Amino acid sequence: SGVTGLGVGPNVFEWTITNNPCAPSTSQVTITYSLGPLVAANATDTIICVGDAITLTGTGGAVSYTWTGGATDGIALSPNNTTTYLVTGTDANNCSNNDSITVVVNPLPNINITGTNSICNGDSTLLTAAGGDTYVWNTSEITTTINVIPSSTTTYDVVGTDTNGCENTDQITVTVLAPPNATITGTNTICNGVGINLTASGGGAYIWNTGDTTTVININPNDTTVYTLIATIGNCIDTTTFTVNVIPLPIITITPSPDTTIFLGESANLIVNGGTTYNWSPDTDLSCNTCANPIATPEITTTYCVFATENSCTDTACTTINIEINCGEVFVPNAFSPNNDDSNDCLKVYNNCIEKMIFRVYARWGEVVFESTDIDECWDGSYKGKDLNTAVFVYTLEATLIDGEEISLKGNVSLIR
Repeated sequence: SGVTGLGVGPNVFEWTITNNPCAPSTSQVTITYSLGPLVAANATDTIICVGDAITLTGTGGAVSYTWTGGATDGIALSPNNTTTYLVTGTDANNCSNNDSITVVVNPLPNINITGTNSICNGDSTLLTAAGGDTYVWNTSEITTTINVIPSSTTTYDVVGTDTNGCENTDQITVTVLAPPNATITGTNTICNGVGINLTASGGGAYIWNTGDTTTVININPNDTTVYTLIATIGNCIDTTTFTVNVIPLPIITITPSPDTTIFLGESANLIVNGGTTYNWSPDTDLSCNTCANPIATPEITTTYCVFATENSCTDTACTTINIEINCGEVFVPNAFSPNNDDSNDCLKVYNNCIEKMIFRVYARWGEVVFESTDIDECWDGSYKGKDLNTAVFVYTLEATLIDGEEISLKGNVSLIR
């Protein structure tokens, strides 16, 4: 009428049925169970730096392991932040268990190099690293600051490590500038009063002792002067000088000074001193335009200037010849004797101021035996190649003087043989 049972061993149970009409019976059963795998989460490193790789593996007898956080068992990964990973292990009985592990990810240090990145050839510069605890330079130095003297443009690297053991790098390129070569070009000998240009070259920027900062400067020194140029490329400097020799101008004197007055038809002597070569302007009505003492015979008031040169320098002086006109009376002789005795052999019009004229001589029967528009032309008493005999002739003169006055004359003239 009842069942009794008890455990007779690990996982083994039996029971007895007592109300069996035949006889009491006893049965036994074995119950098998599993506690699951003893899963453990493992990492190759639990404290890393950003960029480092770790491998997560599960242990404990499971058949498979599944990770959270995007991890795969046995496959390397590089987390950017501190992360806790959970692993679940499943055994052959499909029993599972899990474990977790935290991987601390430390940030990389911010390594920075400071220093001058542009220097002149032969100069040195200090490079200083910051952001880490210890440093290793590509020069093999391990100090925070290094002194470098590169002969050409060079890149310097440093690896900085912080207290967590994380590393980062920085680099700086030190440019070695080609040295400037200050040069001044221009004329080094000039005459006083002459302006010239001086040109700088060999640099990127320039400073003159005149205060100018342009490549080309215009100068006009009164005395011999030394000019200084500073040429720069970056912080690199070179200096040069240039001497401009100033030759004084010749001291010119001219006679007559300041001017003189002559009558029309007269001449004046011009005399200059102070040079070695000369050139007169204007060169009209002069006996010579390159000599020191030409004779001037101008027809109108004229200012003559001489350009005198000495030691390649030229100065000038001027004088004015004023022309005074003495016209006098318009005169035609009333007799002449063409007998070749050099005395009154020719009939002409006399006056200093006739600008234009027409002079005619008529025979008594009215025929024109001589006509001229040139005041210097005269009648020799011939007509058509034959000498005329002694006779009285009539002349007429229509003339205009240089002051515009109109002259009209008529008279008799005797030809005497």
